[in-house]
Amino acid sequence: MLSLTHDLTGLSGDEDWVFGYTDVAEGENARFKDLKVKTEWQGKRAVLREHFEEKTRAWTCSNGEEAEMERERSILEYRAASIEADPYLRPRSVYHRHGNFREDGTVAWHYQSAARSQNFGVPLPLMKQKLAEGINVIREVDGTSGYTGSPVSMMGEIKALNGSPEIDMPAPVSAAA
Repeated sequence: MLSLTHDLTGLSGDEDWVFGYTDVAEGENARFKDLKVKTEWQGKRAVLREHFEEKTRAWTCSNGEEAEMERERSILEYRAASIEADPYLRPRSVYHRHGNFREDGTVAWHYQSAARSQNFGVPLPLMKQKLAEGINVIREVDGTSGYTGSPVSMMGEIKALNGSPEIDMPAPVSAAA
């Protein structure tokens, strides 16, 4: 069911907002123009993609949990590399300039109405930490991750990783709501 809280007032919704284009800032796409680094990232992602396909084939032929965990780890490694490579493979857009697409791989939508702002995704520093700890699966759910700790402890870990106490995540929505 779609909520009118996200629709613009001109479309009978509650969101009193007007889109404004922000021009490209000088040098914002410098990393995108770095062909040497871009080629390196394309190669690294190609290797990780092949690794994922190999692990997926092994997983489909196996009933083992080990094959599943290896596949999940390859997915997480590819996701992390894709987030790091993004500024070299895709030019910045108005969504980057407005703060919707973040450098850490998360996405934020800002609403002025009762809908509240919403954040999605697992930040890259947390993803890399979990990979280093040997954790292979981090699932995404609206506004938080499928991280096994509570959303509050996850946010504490994120804040500790990047020293940023101003990270703002919405409270989890209860099933009764």
